[in-house]
Amino acid sequence: MAKRVQFNFTKETYVAIHRLKEFTGQTTMAGVIRDALRVYAWLIGEQRVGRKIYSKDPRNPNDQKELVPLTKI
Repeated sequence: MAKRVQFNFTKETYVAIHRLKEFTGQTTMAGVIRDALRVYAWLIGEQRVGRKIYSKDPRNPNDQKELVPLTKI
């Protein structure tokens, strides 16, 4: 059963969510939030089992950055 949750966002956050909606092709802001939570849950799950998450520049393979761990454990 779906539960309804209401948020109050700052103007900057609202604009950022709207921008993500346009970039991703999501049809609703709620869809953007659901997608973001799914990605966040995946990141936490990967980090909890000891995996590291990296961002790598395809034009420069030596330029890679590790995502700072998001978990306390």
